[in-house]
Amino acid sequence: MSILSIRIYLDFEADESYTPTRITLLAGTGYHDLLPFSSLEFTQPKGWIDVPLEGVGGGPDGNTLRAFLVQVKVVENHQNGKDTHVRGLKIYARDEKAGGGMGGMEDLVRGEIGRKLERSRGIAVRETMLTEPDWMGEPELR
Repeated sequence: MSILSIRIYLDFEADESYTPTRITLLAGTGYHDLLPFSSLEFTQPKGWIDVPLEGVGGGPDGNTLRAFLVQVKVVENHQNGKDTHVRGLKIYARDEKAGGGMGGMEDLVRGEIGRKLERSRGIAVRETMLTEPDWMGEPELR
């Protein structure tokens, strides 16, 4: 996958000693070849934190992470806490093979459901651009 952005949500005010102070992120094709690509340190974080991906080497600009596995390793917590709270993790990726529709399902969503909504509520329905999820296609070796 081509990972464009990674964001982590931490909240020191709510979690105190459970909040990480140091996080290391590793990436690779599996557990056997994980390499660290970013290390973050925090004092009292609150909100979404963007993980820097500058210079990871993928894509035309060199700022796209190419990996099948991403590991987020919490190295240290505030006040030497034993447990940790990471309230959210978002990974934004681009699938180069994305495209195509969902066949009959797309027609059903655009047509039948749209007409029912129009009749019942008297509203116009925009067409949705549904794409076929990767797991619905034929298996392939990459």
